[in-house]
Amino acid sequence: MEMMPSIFIISNHIMFSYGLESLLKQEPGLKVMGQETDAAKAIKRIEEIRPDVVIIYTDEALDSSSLIIINILKVHPKAKVIGLNVQNNIFYVYQASEWTVTRWDDLVKAIRDQDLPPSSEFPFLTNNSSSNQSWEH
Repeated sequence: MEMMPSIFIISNHIMFSYGLESLLKQEPGLKVMGQETDAAKAIKRIEEIRPDVVIIYTDEALDSSSLIIINILKVHPKAKVIGLNVQNNIFYVYQASEWTVTRWDDLVKAIRDQDLPPSSEFPFLTNNSSSNQSWEH
C-alpha cells in the first residue's frame, strides 16, 4: 500500500492556511500534519514531525520566503518545499541535494543532471566545508 504524503503549511495568512488545509484534507491519500503562521515555530515543528511536503505561502517579497525555505531544508533536507504564490497563480518546488566532489567530472555530471552518489551531510546549507575534498582533473 502506498504511503500517504504528510504535509505541513506555513502562511502568515490564517484564512488562507485554513482554506488550504480544508481542501487538502478532502483529497484522498494526503495527510495534513499541521500549520503555523510563525516561521520560527514552523521550522521547529518541521524538525520534530518531519513532513514529506511543506507548503509555504510566498508573496512578492521573496527574500523572507527564501530564508525560510533555506532554514526548512537545513532542518529537514529530505522535505519537498512548495512555495505557493497566489498573486501570480504560480508554485515553485524546492528540494536539497548534495554530492561529494572528488573529481572534476563530478561537477560536470551535476551540471548535466546525471546521477552521483549522495553525501551524508549538507555543507552548503550549514556553511561547513570539507578540507579533504579534492578537485582532480
